[in-house]
Amino acid sequence: MSTWGFYSDAGLTARLSALQLQLPDTGGTAETVVYFGSPEAGKTLVAASAPGVDAVAISPADADDQTGLDAAHLRLALSYPALAAATPGAGVDVGTTLVSGAGGAVAVFVQLTAGATPVGEYVDLSLQSSPVVEA
Repeated sequence: MSTWGFYSDAGLTARLSALQLQLPDTGGTAETVVYFGSPEAGKTLVAASAPGVDAVAISPADADDQTGLDAAHLRLALSYPALAAATPGAGVDVGTTLVSGAGGAVAVFVQLTAGATPVGEYVDLSLQSSPVVEA
């Protein structure tokens, strides 16, 4: 089992069980920062496709495309200002070799834009990494 995951804090102490975003009003947006990493010392993470060459990618996922919102309502970026230019539903590359520990945590900025969708909490959306190898 991989020690890497998504956390609500940069210290990698509170692992996320779900990506919960509450829309404040109809047509509004919700934003959060999620941290990707491993709290275990001495670990690295690389893409399974071409270790150390291809980037590890984080992308939005939709657990149930028949209900709620689809993944195209999420924008991901590595900084808050970059959210404005991020492509809805697209992933973001976070590096070719990631190192564990709080110092190696990658901040992923997440924005949910729902258009005319009613106010509510949408819990079928999540984040996932590309296939990876932990060492």
